[in-house]
Amino acid sequence: MKIKTLVDTLFQAERLGNDIRFVKEENVETTISYHDFRRKAQGCLTQLRKAGIKPGDEVILQVPDNESFLYCFWGCILGKAVAVPVPIATSESEYLRVYKIWKILKKPKIISYDAYMDNMKEYLQVQGEEQLWETVSSNYINYKNINGEAEPSEPEAVNEEDLAYIQFSSGSTADPKGVKLLHGQVVCNMEGIVEAGQILKDEKVISWMPLTHDMGLVGFHLAAMFHAIHHCIVPSAYFISNPLGYLRLITKGRYNITGFPNFGYGLIMKELLSKKPTDIDLSSLRLIFNGAEPISVDMTEKFCAVTHVKKSVIYPVYGMAEAVLAIAFPKPGRDFHYICVNRDKIVYEEPVEVCAEDEFKTIKIMSEGYAVKNCKIRISNREGNELSDGYVGQIMLKGKNILSSYYESTASMNDIFDEDGWYKTGDLGFIYENEVYVVGRIKDIIFVNGQNYYADAIEKRIESVFPDLYGKVVACGINNMGQNTDTIVIFVVCEMEQETFIQRAKMIQKELASYFGIVVEKIIPVSQKFTTMSGKLQRFRYVKLYNEGAYESVSSLIHDELAITMEDATPLHLPKNQIEKELSDICCELLGLNSIDVQQNLSEFGMSSIMIMQMYTKISEKYQVKIALADVFSHPNIEALAEKIEQLRNCSFAGVVLAGNVVSQTGESEVVQKTISLDGEITRLIKEKEQQSRDKLNSIICCSLAATLSQMVVDKNFTFYYADNEDDIYALTLDEDKLKDFNVLYNYTLQKLLQNKVAEDVEMQFNNGKSLLILYSDSSENKAKKEEIFDFIVGINRTRENGEICFCYKPDRIGHETCQNFINTYANVFCNMIEHI
Repeated sequence: MKIKTLVDTLFQAERLGNDIRFVKEENVETTISYHDFRRKAQGCLTQLRKAGIKPGDEVILQVPDNESFLYCFWGCILGKAVAVPVPIATSESEYLRVYKIWKILKKPKIISYDAYMDNMKEYLQVQGEEQLWETVSSNYINYKNINGEAEPSEPEAVNEEDLAYIQFSSGSTADPKGVKLLHGQVVCNMEGIVEAGQILKDEKVISWMPLTHDMGLVGFHLAAMFHAIHHCIVPSAYFISNPLGYLRLITKGRYNITGFPNFGYGLIMKELLSKKPTDIDLSSLRLIFNGAEPISVDMTEKFCAVTHVKKSVIYPVYGMAEAVLAIAFPKPGRDFHYICVNRDKIVYEEPVEVCAEDEFKTIKIMSEGYAVKNCKIRISNREGNELSDGYVGQIMLKGKNILSSYYESTASMNDIFDEDGWYKTGDLGFIYENEVYVVGRIKDIIFVNGQNYYADAIEKRIESVFPDLYGKVVACGINNMGQNTDTIVIFVVCEMEQETFIQRAKMIQKELASYFGIVVEKIIPVSQKFTTMSGKLQRFRYVKLYNEGAYESVSSLIHDELAITMEDATPLHLPKNQIEKELSDICCELLGLNSIDVQQNLSEFGMSSIMIMQMYTKISEKYQVKIALADVFSHPNIEALAEKIEQLRNCSFAGVVLAGNVVSQTGESEVVQKTISLDGEITRLIKEKEQQSRDKLNSIICCSLAATLSQMVVDKNFTFYYADNEDDIYALTLDEDKLKDFNVLYNYTLQKLLQNKVAEDVEMQFNNGKSLLILYSDSSENKAKKEEIFDFIVGINRTRENGEICFCYKPDRIGHETCQNFINTYANVFCNMIEHI
């Protein structure tokens, strides 16, 4: 039988046979066969019809018991009523959410219980909505009256295009949005789940995820029904209050499939490490789904280490209600997979930079697999154009399981879909080697000093350094109206004493400055963490309360203390010279500061990589030196950078301009090497001079080079370079008077040769222009680097019985004929000087 609707799913499950286990509390449970479950669902249909529910009616389900919830849900499905699963409200904000949902729906009914409705009445009266309460109460049905204890009724005829139920978004945004889910959409996604997860008929599923959430309802109930496999449904409160009890259910029942988000990992590890039970055995598990929030690689690795669960059991997935549930699943049986990328390179519309795990700026991002059956995924830029693999952009979806619109929404279709019908998820991610990686929500990007920071990445960094704060940190970006930047605010859920918290806040501040290069001046203690039932953070609630001034008093106190830390903890080291003063002005302009410590790491002031590149441009323009961007990054404070610039300014030489058409037009790029052999007598004299004094020999060599150049230069004032055995570089600057006499030249060279060091370890980068950089060096160290910098290099090899003069040059800079003339002249001059000086 081809399953086309949820009604088909229910009857098919009955035919194939299996059962559902409902755990109520410790040692209280029931098990019901699919046959009896179907009969009760049809009995509920009878009771719903008796209560006035008709096809097309919207029915809010706020039922406290999982078994009763499912009877009511399936009663609605069979009666063609539109089920609207909504979590039971326990706080004012949750009552507000129910209120908003009621306003979105047309004429809803509500199935709940008396005590809950009393609370709803009180809430609405406080809001001045007495008339609305009259409407709500007149459409209220007590769930205890929809228990299936009635004669089964025949279901309504339904087809694939009929509306099955409405899944409201789980609440990570301010206003709930109703996702219309058609029978055909739900069925095709269940098919994708079973196929991608390679779920077998004899496997068993257990879940504590709430049935009002898409992962609990679709992932662990409807998909199990679709495949007619045994599944156990446990109250969420049971798992949260007794994680070890839940693990014992897995152990005793030998369950194969379950699911935990990150915070579930945390609860389990805390209990296992503190109580060290000996009766837990999770070896039966084949898949542990994780997909309700950004998946932490570090937390997952710790979970495997503590529970001894194989890495191949961890099953990180990507999904959302707008796709029914499943979007991307990995291949089962493979160890969970992640890649390491440079956190500074996770930029919208830019490629990620994969890097080594031990690099400082590395962040781990979990792979969430491949698109499931009937669903397509692509990554798009802001204009909706598809990006290449490895580029960060908005994740876009298309397929049979994707919603067509939100229920009774006033949102423009252009805000939901692009012109080609691709759904805009609002998630940032990329595809790398065909696998999907989710970075975060677009709305969770915090824009500071021209750079994007991800709230989730900031939270993970704090939690990794301060493990006791795991799950207690919320990073938010507060928009500064009229300014092109956000204010980062960190909320910490804790009950610390004020002084203790301030010390911890200072540590957090220092860590974020060091790791991200951002200054956070607002770190606020709060008493409550706002999340959905599945653990998704509701950052909007913190932002709303912050903007309303709810945290003003505590924020001001903490801010003052942190400001003291940043500005007054130690005296500023002020600029000592003009370059330091000019660099300080550049940094203050970029950072928006009045003063800066020249000895303090620039990252601690919030100097991002983008700002460093801006600084590099300003330095290059101002000082006219050939400084490398790497030099700016590797000199972390103003004092060190100023010293580097001063060094480069003192090494700005024009080089040598030879007469004639020197610069080559051949376009050849390979360095050319030539040698001239020396006879035994010349080689003997070289070694003799070296034994007398190495400096004396070096002076003769350099004199020969100067004399040769003097016959070929345009301007008799010129400079060339000498590298000693340590590869330090010295400059020899000559003029016409010194070139008139070899003895004068020799004595000057001998005196000045080692007094004008300009660079260490061949690190200089010269701006050659039309001049040539010429070097004497017979050291084999850093040969490639020297060839990169200098146009012409001369060396003497005196290790053999017959020595050699070695030359190498760049034919793309110097013509072959010019070089040959130079080589011949130098050889004659050198041999003459070695014999007569």
